[in-house]
Amino acid sequence: MNEVDAKIICKNNGSSLLSYELGKAAYIVLPSSEPIVISIGTLTVKILTKRAIFGWLFPKVIVSQSISTWEQGFNKLDRLRQFGCGAIVLDGLLSLVSRCRSLDELRLAWPVLRNPLDAWAAEKLDMGI
Repeated sequence: MNEVDAKIICKNNGSSLLSYELGKAAYIVLPSSEPIVISIGTLTVKILTKRAIFGWLFPKVIVSQSISTWEQGFNKLDRLRQFGCGAIVLDGLLSLVSRCRSLDELRLAWPVLRNPLDAWAAEKLDMGI
């Protein structure tokens, strides 16, 4: 997904996309004006927010999840395929997380959030790609 498509998805869900880096991170502002970063690491996904005192210097981890939770064979993939899978997870999470109205809603929704790989596929169908 490119940054323009990501902005459209966020806008349609009521959030604002401030920054998007394919396969690495997305910086969005939820409708409650709370900023969050979705960060894709080599093995995990983290959703971060700024702290009251230190801001983004030492961000607060809201949730953290292993990518292998959603893609069972992730650890057996080569680096290029892991990056591709991480990029798809980022796009799926962007679609899912941008629907949350606040950090509290995100915390409540996280345990039952659907697989971002499925969300990515559904989003592509909705966009006609």
